[in-house]
Amino acid sequence: MELLPWIDKNRLYIPALNLNENAIDYLSEHYELIDLYFMVQNASFEVLPMHIHNNNVHPYIFLNTRPGIENILKDLEYSWQEWAYMCQNSRCINLIQKQSKYTYAWEYLSKNPKAIPLLLQNIEHINWSSLCINPCKEAIDLLMQYPDKIDWLEFSANPYAIDVIRQNVDKINYMGLYWNPCAIDLIETHMVNNAELPEIYWIGLSQNRNAIHILEKNKDKIDWCQLSFNPSIFEYNYKNLSVERMDILREELMQKTLHPSKIQYWLENGMSIDDLHD
Repeated sequence: MELLPWIDKNRLYIPALNLNENAIDYLSEHYELIDLYFMVQNASFEVLPMHIHNNNVHPYIFLNTRPGIENILKDLEYSWQEWAYMCQNSRCINLIQKQSKYTYAWEYLSKNPKAIPLLLQNIEHINWSSLCINPCKEAIDLLMQYPDKIDWLEFSANPYAIDVIRQNVDKINYMGLYWNPCAIDLIETHMVNNAELPEIYWIGLSQNRNAIHILEKNKDKIDWCQLSFNPSIFEYNYKNLSVERMDILREELMQKTLHPSKIQYWLENGMSIDDLHD
């Protein structure tokens, strides 16, 4: 993937770029921008043992949600800080429940989409603000049982809460909503109605993956640090992808048409070897 043409690469914030799920190809072409301390948190980055032993990558590796990451984390030493991050990691729920070194970090565990069964057994320990940003349907269902616990700043930013948000427009916290990729229509309406007021939250909007068309038209208002997190600042080079695909098809076609069995068949049916060279 490559940067959109209008993005000023000199204004991007390098640590945030290393956390951007779509930046791996770009960073692999610009090694000077790679910072493993942050990149090991990126779920698009394949963490290998060599990264663990040759670099100081703690504590953020415990936030990496790439499939298989638990097989690496289970052998690492960790302090309370790393343990807290692990409690947030949806890939580590089995490790979390087996661990006996620390008590549960409930603030972080309340953000974990795979921890809902555990939270249901420990309602008194739930951090409700953290649960409000937990990205799963089960978290929203749990919050609906305790509507008075909803923190509308956090809840308005949760894409899984969009149906409830639309049913409670009067409760929306727009500072939170501007982060919500599923609320672009509500955001655009709010922007139109508040065009002359200081209520357009460009910090959240700059990280919103579905707001890229708005940001392109308002470059002077962009928060470039938050934009660096935004996966939509990258796009596929479809022209190159088409060329690569045609090369693959061409190679497959030649392998099939010029297979020795095909050539033998043609020769046996009157074609000369000179015709094949042509």
